[in-house]
Amino acid sequence: MLKTFPFDPADYLDSEEGIAAYLADARTDGPEALSDAIEVIARARTRMKLPVTDAGSASASKAAEQDPKRG
Repeated sequence: MLKTFPFDPADYLDSEEGIAAYLADARTDGPEALSDAIEVIARARTRMKLPVTDAGSASASKAAEQDPKRG
């Protein structure tokens, strides 16, 4: 029997460039995806020992402002 493990994208976000790309992609998928991405980024930054308080909040705010779906 094949054994599988849960997938967590935070395991693969190991640089600011990767985080920025992940956040940009989530922005195109709408507000729910953006919210999920912020949680993933917080987990990734915790694992990378980066400040979680900046878990994409500034970038997410900017992305939300630029989101054409939000009007």
